[in-house]
Amino acid sequence: MTQCNDGYNNDGSEDSLIDFSGGDLGCTSPSDDDETNPQCSDGVDNADPEDTLIDMADTLGCTSPTDDDETDPVLGGLGTEEPTITASAAIVRKGEPVDITWESYGYVGTCELTPETKFSVSVDTASGTQSVIQNAKTTFTYTCENTAVGHSISTSTEVQVLPTLFET
Repeated sequence: MTQCNDGYNNDGSEDSLIDFSGGDLGCTSPSDDDETNPQCSDGVDNADPEDTLIDMADTLGCTSPTDDDETDPVLGGLGTEEPTITASAAIVRKGEPVDITWESYGYVGTCELTPETKFSVSVDTASGTQSVIQNAKTTFTYTCENTAVGHSISTSTEVQVLPTLFET
């Protein structure tokens, strides 16, 4: 007789389900001899206790209640590094182009660039470079938001324009 076919709740207080026929998520078949629930349905914050999220209802790392890996995506869904935005020059002459480069590094969520009027590409984009003609000092901001975990991060770069001097 196996744990998943013996009429007992062998995984203790994890749940009140008994055996494979009773819907115990730890059982894959009646012949399974381990009734231990998968990480995503065991009531414990397993892989990453710093996020305080438990099981399928809360954890981004769970794809289903039978998933046995509660590990969130890299950095808790925030990507491999913090998103960045850079300019090829900090100061330009009026009318000169500057290349603006941005990278989300796999941030799970949506990212946008501002000011929108400066970019011809979609503002909801993961990475890219665009040449922008500068006529005035501009602060370019790249904001990424993951509403599932309530996290947002912003980074900025500023490009200044040299004043035009008139000689007589």
